Amino acid sequence: MFIRVATTTTKDGKKYNYLKIVKSYRDKKGRSRQKIVANLGQVEKLGDELDRLVEKLRCYCKKNFFLPGEIRAEATPI
Repeated sequence: MFIRVATTTTKDGKKYNYLKIVKSYRDKKGRSRQKIVANLGQVEKLGDELDRLVEKLRCYCKKNFFLPGEIRAEATPI
């Protein structure tokens, strides 16, 4: 599964971004397909709720993953 940001534009030119959880799978003929598992809502309106959701999901992950602010690169001398 992965996250998709879908952008829609209204007739008056306003753009809205929506966050979706998408699952990839293969159909009976072996073709790659995608299915929207959940619509999380408008990105701009999610705010702190999105951060709380990510923190809760981290608790259930078998592998550890890091948020962009937690990644640090260290150079090693050759």
